Amino acid sequence: MAGDDIPKIAILLCGGEGTRLRPLTYEIPKPLIPIQGKPTVEHIIEELHHQGVERMVITTGYKAEKIIEYFDNSDKKGMVDFVVEKHALGTGGALKFAYEKIKGQVKGDILGVNGDSLIDFDLADMYRLHRERDALVTILVKEVEDVTGYGVLVLEGDRVKRFVEKPDPRTAPSNLINMGIFIINKKAIQMLPDREVFSFERDFLEKAVETGRIHAYLTTGQFWPTDNMERYEKAIFGWRDHKARSVGKKKQ
Repeated sequence: MAGDDIPKIAILLCGGEGTRLRPLTYEIPKPLIPIQGKPTVEHIIEELHHQGVERMVITTGYKAEKIIEYFDNSDKKGMVDFVVEKHALGTGGALKFAYEKIKGQVKGDILGVNGDSLIDFDLADMYRLHRERDALVTILVKEVEDVTGYGVLVLEGDRVKRFVEKPDPRTAPSNLINMGIFIINKKAIQMLPDREVFSFERDFLEKAVETGRIHAYLTTGQFWPTDNMERYEKAIFGWRDHKARSVGKKKQ
């Protein structure tokens, strides 16, 4: 487990309708789609809590009442808060909206997390890099064979020189992708666009690289996105949570 020197509050972006997971999401909001008998977002919460994150703020929109009801009746109730979007705000708008609701509780940097991917990584080491570089944003990245549907980065060392949100895979400038986890400095929050609806990736990150203070933390850990049926099916069989990983280590 990580020590105390990590962001203590995470904003989980879970407001989407999950159209690529229909017909499942006609009845079930995407964050509650099960992986190995447990909702996807609950796996994410447990992974972050295992690393020392104390508060999870879930942004919801589509079928928000079902997500709130689930956690109100779970053992995670004490660590989860909710922010309900009355209409879709985009990743940046949702992040900004949630931050405005909780900024009185925020003492340092925050963690932004897309709520549809199962990931294991070293948050303490990522935060060490973030502080050493005095970064505005540090992005968790991974090298993959197929960049379809992801933000793609070009690096100089660990500094992001270029960020392109969801390029054509045939012309993508690299095979390093944004995994949807960001450590975000308060100064970066203040630099977000002055409007209600916007994309954190397109409307902020693509431009913010010009500051020279957007960095990347490269991981080889698990990455199981669940944003469409093919990826969801792979995640069901491939994901190993921190308890399963611990058992695996003991057997070696």
